[in-house]
Amino acid sequence: MKLFVPGILMVGLLTAADAKEDAVKKELKKLKGTWSATAMEFAGKKAPEEEVKKTKIMFDGDKATLIDGKEKKPATIKIDPSKKPATIDITPTEGKEKGKTMKAIYMIDGDTLKIAMGFGDDRPTEFTTKKDTFVGLIVFKRDKK
Repeated sequence: MKLFVPGILMVGLLTAADAKEDAVKKELKKLKGTWSATAMEFAGKKAPEEEVKKTKIMFDGDKATLIDGKEKKPATIKIDPSKKPATIDITPTEGKEKGKTMKAIYMIDGDTLKIAMGFGDDRPTEFTTKKDTFVGLIVFKRDKK
């Protein structure tokens, strides 16, 4: 009987881990593709329209590429859709920011994706920016295939 209880607990933990992994896979499928920015702001200030128009992000599995005009910035991502709001950690794999993880939150609503990222140690808790904060918000629309 003593071995039976830990066995049940182990099965329960593995089932919960499988469910979380399935939720992550499902969410990564929702993210897959190319998204074009429609609005951006940092510290409560809107970005110029020409900057917004040249910003895209592409997702493929646990990889992402931020496109800023002609410059491509590859990264790895780690998401947790079980958090409220859902979290995404973005870690550049090249350039001067290589290996520095940006903590962010995200929300997918149909073909709209919002990402609020902190440029410091703290993860944002809402999809807004305010003066004198180090939070950026980008709203994307999914590109048609």
